[in-house]
Amino acid sequence: MPIRFRLALWYSVLFALVLTVFSVAIYLFMVRHLEDMLQTSLDSRVAHLSSSIQTLNEHDGIGSDLQVPSLDAFETSEIYVQVSEIDGDVVFSSSNLEGRALPINEAGLSPDTDEISLDGVALRQLSTQVLVGGEPTALLQVAGSYRQRDLVLGRLRWVLSLGGLAAVGLLGVISSGLAGRVLSPIAEITETARAIALSHGFSRRLETPRSNDELGGLARTFNEMLASLEESYTAQRRFTADASHE
Repeated sequence: MPIRFRLALWYSVLFALVLTVFSVAIYLFMVRHLEDMLQTSLDSRVAHLSSSIQTLNEHDGIGSDLQVPSLDAFETSEIYVQVSEIDGDVVFSSSNLEGRALPINEAGLSPDTDEISLDGVALRQLSTQVLVGGEPTALLQVAGSYRQRDLVLGRLRWVLSLGGLAAVGLLGVISSGLAGRVLSPIAEITETARAIALSHGFSRRLETPRSNDELGGLARTFNEMLASLEESYTAQRRFTADASHE
């Protein structure tokens, strides 16, 4: 395999490894970021709903029926809200639940987060007890779907995969061309050496590149060697001619 292709292959492999690490880091960051966004949304809704339920029931008195604000103001197509009595009976739920019920897990006084499933859809649920007059009065549950997160992550995987393959392929083509251009003086030296070996034309010289790099030094050294060979070859022919004349 020519050197230019080997160099291009090495560059492509190294770039692919670096790009893979970078892509995995971006993907994991996005997973964490989207989950934090969902958790922040759940925390906000639980805080607002808990405060509203407490205010309504403290105003009407603990002995009256449980009062709950309109839950549809707090839900979206991917956010579900449910309020249950302490004994577990569901008394209010958001309209997007459509008669379904969120699974009830006993929650402490502080919010409790767990992973649940609703009709095969993964949800993150935040549950907390609502206190009225210092007594637990209701169990509030707010759940958010992972559907949007999975959609974004699926698109991100496609972008990173296809973009990474395209970038590695493009780098391979570019690095092969650059390696061929950088190594062109070596090809010229090879052709010159082959021509000199066949014709004994020691008067030929390589074009010395302007750059003061390793290939330029090699070309100058090769020209110096050719000058030395030409001088030795000329001296040998002159000696042979003089000896024949004598």
